[in-house]
Amino acid sequence: MKALIAAVLISLCSLAAPAHEPAQPTLKQLMENMDKTYKALVRQINKPEMNASSIDMFRAFENDAYAGIPMLPASLTELTDVEKRKKQIVYHRLMTQLFNMCLEGEEALLNNNNAAAKSVLSKMAELKFQGHQIFKP
Repeated sequence: MKALIAAVLISLCSLAAPAHEPAQPTLKQLMENMDKTYKALVRQINKPEMNASSIDMFRAFENDAYAGIPMLPASLTELTDVEKRKKQIVYHRLMTQLFNMCLEGEEALLNNNNAAAKSVLSKMAELKFQGHQIFKP
């Protein structure tokens, strides 16, 4: 009888326990996701018949870019507080620009303007280069 009561109590406790949230991706993982998504977009951006898929990719990119905004590159950990704050502002500005570019690309595809979406991808590549020059991943 005691074993039955113990089993019931353990079962009830496990039901009441909060579900574990999935681990949040690291900034490195987000950047790798965005890189893969970017490369896939480049391969199909000139194909209007794939616009629905491209829109989904821009949305995935938006989610990763947005998730990365509050994070900090690992290269900032070695800086003084003043230097870190300055670089943090630069990083935040770059990630916000990236997020906005994703929205711009999505809007272009919603308007069936693949040329404009392709132009956005070019701007995104320039921004990536600029960010990597500053933060050297």
